[in-house]
Amino acid sequence: MYNIQFKDTKFCEETGIWKLDHLEDWDDNSIQAWLGAFINGHVDIVKDPWVSKLNVNPFTYNMLNLLLRSGFGEVALWFLSQPIIRDMAAASDNAQSQFLRDPYKDGSVWKAREKAILEAVKKYVPESRLTPEYINEFLN
Repeated sequence: MYNIQFKDTKFCEETGIWKLDHLEDWDDNSIQAWLGAFINGHVDIVKDPWVSKLNVNPFTYNMLNLLLRSGFGEVALWFLSQPIIRDMAAASDNAQSQFLRDPYKDGSVWKAREKAILEAVKKYVPESRLTPEYINEFLN
């Protein structure tokens, strides 16, 4: 990925995520080595579930790849280990479960996931800040 970068937004400015063409992270570790380690970790997950312990799952996998590609390296793992991210991932996983979700109450899996994630976030963020207007501030 040569010279791939995001347009200039408030999100990019505040997070420092601008480009995806780094070869090394901030600590001079190879990004390809990071990605390869996670691929191998998923292949060998039965023998040693270290990937799951780091909260790498279907909910967080794209976040991890974005952060690794942006050069965050080890910081990406610290981010995924935050309680709010763990709770959001667990809520998303539970909402997708056929056994834990009530299809009559929640409707689609997508709506159940959205509702479960919002409930998990409410423990950490005041409801007054959970408005589309507030969230859109970071997208423009």
